[in-house]
Amino acid sequence: KPRAHVLRVVDDFINRHFSGRPVLGVHVRQTDAASGFENRISVSADAFLEEAASWISVNPSGFVFLATDDERVVDNFKRRLGNIVLYRDCIRSVDERSLHGHYDSAVAGSAYEKGLDVIVDALLLSRCDCLIRSHSRVTCYSLCVSSNLKFIDLDLKNGQLRTPWLHSHNPLLQ
Repeated sequence: KPRAHVLRVVDDFINRHFSGRPVLGVHVRQTDAASGFENRISVSADAFLEEAASWISVNPSGFVFLATDDERVVDNFKRRLGNIVLYRDCIRSVDERSLHGHYDSAVAGSAYEKGLDVIVDALLLSRCDCLIRSHSRVTCYSLCVSSNLKFIDLDLKNGQLRTPWLHSHNPLLQ
């Protein structure tokens, strides 16, 4: 269970930014996942952007909450979608180096700060109206916290069922 100070950060962000309008959560994992470390497979950031643009076309009053480990993804979303993109000021890679696990030794920031960034983003994603995801433990956690959260799995759209247990309860698939 998240500690009270973490939940206060989440609630404060929601109160300041979500404004009662529909919010799409998008988690784009890049760095080590996009580089293929440990044989990881990653959906392109452009695929997430296209799916988010499609959601916005159906929900024109909505916002996009973006959680990512790559500053370039933030820049691309802002360039394409403008000021409807919400994101937190967190530690992100600016040069494709990973922030995660045993690959992060060259990236500034303590393990605590990086972990806090991830848990806050995961909780914020869980409070969105819909989530765009690919294989990620961050979004697995978000979906466990909010088991009725609608989500679009880009892995599944690409013919890969990597988290079958999540799909048994996905309201968008029923």
